[in-house]
Amino acid sequence: MDFLPHNTGSFLTKVFHRHFLNKKPIKQVIRTFLFEEISMGAHSDIIVYYGRIPDNANLKEKKPTRSGERTWILYRYSWAHQNMRPFTIVRPIQCLTCCRLHTIESNAHVDNDKGDKHVTVTLLCSACGVTTMHALSSGLRVLEDSRPLTSVVDIQNWSCKTRGEWCYEVVEPAMESV
Repeated sequence: MDFLPHNTGSFLTKVFHRHFLNKKPIKQVIRTFLFEEISMGAHSDIIVYYGRIPDNANLKEKKPTRSGERTWILYRYSWAHQNMRPFTIVRPIQCLTCCRLHTIESNAHVDNDKGDKHVTVTLLCSACGVTTMHALSSGLRVLEDSRPLTSVVDIQNWSCKTRGEWCYEVVEPAMESV
């Protein structure tokens, strides 16, 4: 994925203006303006770090938080479009095996591995038959109404609108090694 800085300028300006000047919650502001800035999602995912100040925080005493309590959360926002990014997976323009252009087709279905329902996207080259499978996170949700992504797999033409659909998930941190 390529990060294109010129696509983020207007988005960040709108977010900062609404958050700092109008005092709106940052999470709400970001989610509002994502729908206006689909050009960012067409090229890369967006990772947003929300820091939290614990309720019992006292700057003078510097009390440690309870063990295991996390004071931050990380969201990954991904854009989905039926033709360009089926279920947030980037569809390559060219097959890496046969090098033909515009031969990649996609298909999605719900898998249930040990009670963990998730979407699996299969990309198939119609010229040479090579397939690649992508298992998506079970925590991936549709931003518009917070439905799990597994609930929209069977809906015909989901995300085929010209503006596509935004999805999100809470990203869990990697375990620290001590």
